[in-house]
Amino acid sequence: MFEDARSLLALELSPGERLLWAGQPRKGLMFRQIDVIMIPFSLMFCGFAVFWEYMVLRMEAPLDFALFGLLFVAVGLYLLIGRYFVDAWQRARTFYGVTSDRILIISGIHQRSTRSIPLDQLKELSLTERSDGTGSVTLGPELAIITPQTGTRRPTVHRGLGPRFDEIEHVREVYEIIRAAQQNSQWAK
Repeated sequence: MFEDARSLLALELSPGERLLWAGQPRKGLMFRQIDVIMIPFSLMFCGFAVFWEYMVLRMEAPLDFALFGLLFVAVGLYLLIGRYFVDAWQRARTFYGVTSDRILIISGIHQRSTRSIPLDQLKELSLTERSDGTGSVTLGPELAIITPQTGTRRPTVHRGLGPRFDEIEHVREVYEIIRAAQQNSQWAK
């Protein structure tokens, strides 16, 4: 396993390409904005699954019911606790890079995948910065997913995020490095 982002990203560089910045997302367990919704939902889901399993065992129902309930208990525990550890594990194995030619995102839990975004194809760049200097840089437009609304004729637009440098330190500096690299890339052509 690589100890730092620079040594891993150096393996991805093409001849003549320079690495301008390398980094990783914040490490460890962390809460996100979606957790305001997910924690109450997870508590209810897991609570119901545990209650179901308790009642099945208490009533001495057939084994199929107990096994069925165990599946939901496992999902409930994942939603309540496990997802934080999976997220932390994924972030620990994610590496970001800005080169003179492109953006690199290397990630993966079971197998490593590399995403390369040429700077001249990067049309939109947005910055989300917190007061402590951490935040995210979204690389490209936000993705809009349109789904039909049941009972009405209006579709609902859900915003998803495209590729991004998620939860990085000194996010404004990285944002400016990308902008400068884009400008230099345009002048080189």
